[in-house]
Amino acid sequence: MNSQNIYSDSNLDPYVWTIAIALPDAKQRTIARFCNRQDAEDHLRVLRRFVKSAKFEIVFNPPEQALLDNALAQG
Repeated sequence: MNSQNIYSDSNLDPYVWTIAIALPDAKQRTIARFCNRQDAEDHLRVLRRFVKSAKFEIVFNPPEQALLDNALAQG
């Protein structure tokens, strides 16, 4: 079974790549979420071009392990 099948057959969130903006006091806020890293990198490139004063980063945010295990067991 491949990972695309897991996401399409369950309630797991397929948007695991996020762009976050760095805030003061070591906090961050999610700006956008994507299904694949390439889309996140493309969007990040645009953000950095137009918002030069902010610091953005790409973060991989995997689904909960328990949800993933349940999806595998059901699939």
